[in-house]
Amino acid sequence: MFTFDGIDTQIPGVPVTTGEDVEIALKYNPNTKDGWNMIACPNRDYYWKDLIVKKTGPNCRNILEPKRIGDLLAINPYVDKCLWLWENGENTETEILERGKGYWMFALTGNITLVFPNSAPTPEKRSHIQKSPVGGRRPPSPPAKNTGGETDAGGGCFFSTAGR
Repeated sequence: MFTFDGIDTQIPGVPVTTGEDVEIALKYNPNTKDGWNMIACPNRDYYWKDLIVKKTGPNCRNILEPKRIGDLLAINPYVDKCLWLWENGENTETEILERGKGYWMFALTGNITLVFPNSAPTPEKRSHIQKSPVGGRRPPSPPAKNTGGETDAGGGCFFSTAGR
């Protein structure tokens, strides 16, 4: 953006850093029980199991002390442990987050923070797995591309999810 007189503006989002942990507040709608969140790596690749989950209550008091996703029980009250990548026309469960790609994850309650720890090891290779998700949840398809009146990829579910 260019101006003759200068301008102060704020850009929403999460600051990117390579020297500190990055914390992201997850969205959750208690009325619809919708906790789908689209996330991406803020600075480098990560193993999903090494990301940290925190839950806070009133006055920012920790209800769940920071815990690695890999250390959570398969069925827990905080997050679904499945991480989803849209690839080759379908949602695929994955164990590695790569820079430049978007992923779906599901928060099971409000006031959850996802932490990308600076100290976590960097993955060496991609790992996609196919298995049945706990609870049967699958993420929405990405928005459809408009190709002269026809659509592909399943419709604009992302926009209805993001607007809640």
